[in-house]
Amino acid sequence: MRVLVVKMSSLGDIVHTLPAINDLAERYPQIELDWLVDEGFAQIPTWHPVVNQVFALPLRRWKKNLFKAQTWSEYRQFKQQLIDQKYDYVIDAQGLLKSVFFAKKVQGHTHGYDAKSIREPLASRFYDHTYSVSRQLHAVERIRTLFAQVFEYEVDLDKVHYRLHLEPLALSLAQKYIVFAHATTWEAKHFPENHWMSLADLLQHSGVTIYLPWVNEEEKARAQRIAQGRDWVELLPKVSLNQIAAVLQNASAVVGVDTGLSHIAASVETPVVAIYGATSAGLARPYGERVLALQSDYHCSPCMKKHCRYVEQGDAQTPPCYDVIDLVQIKRQLELY
Repeated sequence: MRVLVVKMSSLGDIVHTLPAINDLAERYPQIELDWLVDEGFAQIPTWHPVVNQVFALPLRRWKKNLFKAQTWSEYRQFKQQLIDQKYDYVIDAQGLLKSVFFAKKVQGHTHGYDAKSIREPLASRFYDHTYSVSRQLHAVERIRTLFAQVFEYEVDLDKVHYRLHLEPLALSLAQKYIVFAHATTWEAKHFPENHWMSLADLLQHSGVTIYLPWVNEEEKARAQRIAQGRDWVELLPKVSLNQIAAVLQNASAVVGVDTGLSHIAASVETPVVAIYGATSAGLARPYGERVLALQSDYHCSPCMKKHCRYVEQGDAQTPPCYDVIDLVQIKRQLELY
């Protein structure tokens, strides 16, 4: 049985799909499973041993170079690569028009959410088979339920397993360490730098080293400011996503904002303290047995806005919703690990 899973982005959404892959692998050990994903996250599907071939879609790069001949040449080659594939099942776990567009390129019956369950209802019209899945479930549970309906098996949502196989840690790090996953996308999702510094100071005598990952120069500069004058806080070198996952897997704990690294940490069963201010810790939080999601109880949280209105109006330098997060509570939680 050949199966293509379409889950293109974002990092957290892709990680949320892995338990459903594991459910399917447990029931069909001989399954041939491929995955269509954004090229920036192409390493993640390979973490589960059942995944065979990964189709890395350079959609974001194409959008930036839309009027270049090379872009359209790459698109035609990629489309032909998909057209040549034949599957027994094509599962669109994304639920968007862009995902169903590529799902329909391959040979095989397409399966996805129905109009009441999907993020973009118009996309459901293009599936060969649709399924009703409650929108009140966590994202992990929604995808697992979708897979269970497609393949007609029972799933126990109270038990979740990722069972990922990561490459060994190639870095020489402290014996006991905590990772601060400080980088994220929206400006309003950033935990203020002075709060990271204060939390680091609270952990100074706890016997752990704090590591700060980074990808670009902006993230590196933020990490340097947080680490400045603190010899127990260090920047990680710039490494691959595979190595970042290995770093998180070997950590004593991870403190993160609403960011993909928090989701990866939960998937490798590392304790996670996830901080939420502008966004909701509800149905898309890191999913695992050792996850503490701290939601700000500020009056306008979660606002779901990319930019804080108080900062834009000049009433605050950083989003005030994070000022009510109890750093001592985080320290005490970390001491349990």
